[in-house]
Parts: sequence; C-alpha cells; structure tokens
Amino acid sequence: EDLVKLVSLYGLRYEKNAGNALPALVESLKKRAPDCAKIPVLVLEYGGAHARQSDLFGLQDAEKITKRLFRGLSGVENIYT
Repeated sequence: EDLVKLVSLYGLRYEKNAGNALPALVESLKKRAPDCAKIPVLVLEYGGAHARQSDLFGLQDAEKITKRLFRGLSGVENIYT
C-alpha cells in the first residue's frame, strides 16, 4: 500500500521531467503487487498536470524567488536587519 502511494506521488511530482523513471517503477510495482500496478497511472490520468490549475507541490523557479526577495528588500537600508 505504501509503495503504491510512493510511486503515485513520484509520478505526480516528476511527470513533466524528461528523465522520469515512472515506467520502471510501475514495472517494479507489477512484480510486487500486480493488482495495484494501475493505480499510479490512474492517479496521473485523474490528477495530473493537465487536470490541475495550480502547482501541486508549490515549486517555483529560482528567478521568481529571487525577484520576490529583492522586491521585498526595496527601500531597506541595511538588508541584515
């Protein structure tokens, strides 16, 4: 049960990455729990990036974070305070 959850979360988190190892993980899951091997695929179909409106894991690129940080520091004389 926990393995199915982990593979499903991995699939949701890394579905857009080119080096996604989800097919290999699903194959490994088929060997250990053949009746549960379709669950991670169904989770991606139901809750994948195409079905969501926002970022599930709250990830942002470094450029956006840096811009927001500097916007918050405008007008501050000593940034260490």
